[in-house]
Amino acid sequence: MSQLTRQELRERALHWQNALSLRLQRPVVLTWSRARKTPLSMRGRKDGVLELRLHSMFAGADEAMREAVARWITAGKRATRACQALDAFVEVQLAATRPPAPVLQTRGAVYDLLDIADEVRREYFATQACPAIGWGRATSNARRGLRLGSYDPDTRSVRIHPVLDQVAVPRFVVAFVVFHEFLHHRYPPKRADDGRLIHHGPEFRAAELAHPRYAEVIAFERARLRALVASARTGKPMSRLGLIVSRVLGRS
Repeated sequence: MSQLTRQELRERALHWQNALSLRLQRPVVLTWSRARKTPLSMRGRKDGVLELRLHSMFAGADEAMREAVARWITAGKRATRACQALDAFVEVQLAATRPPAPVLQTRGAVYDLLDIADEVRREYFATQACPAIGWGRATSNARRGLRLGSYDPDTRSVRIHPVLDQVAVPRFVVAFVVFHEFLHHRYPPKRADDGRLIHHGPEFRAAELAHPRYAEVIAFERARLRALVASARTGKPMSRLGLIVSRVLGRS
């Protein structure tokens, strides 16, 4: 569908509101959004009005898709066919409007993620294309936990927290975080029966546990998590105890 003007979007929102209000026998207020991860959401107000947020991709949907939305509003996940139709529609639309992959910085002060990612690809993902990769932002307000990596399925890109780009962090730890994020690309999240998204399913967990250095990485994270969090918050490097820990574990 070609890009709609603001006026066209307003007109189509009004059309959707009127059609759904008639179909559901209750007032509906519709707002277009750009939320790719939550393309449909709703909230009932105390005055009986239903506030509905739909990704703007639905502005060009036909009457059958509008009926699927109505059934989803009425019955939720119990409307199996409607949910299947909505999932298929959203998947096609998101793929057609996938944002371009970001330009990411791979070379850090200590580690070059491009080299590490190539090694991980060759060893564990030889037959599969892997996402783009780069260092993420350096800021963090974490006090107890820390997200060391992230995978964006929309842009098919991985970002690694720059707190790992320091001498006190063994190379195998960085490589494992890259491996973990690449697994998210291989095993996309699946929706459970209760509607929750399962990001680390059985296949994902089995592949992660099979990594030859899994136990070493977990031991390092447990021993140095507080130091990693402090380093991320202050921007100051950790002591080189991390390398000592890695040598005690067996390899650097």
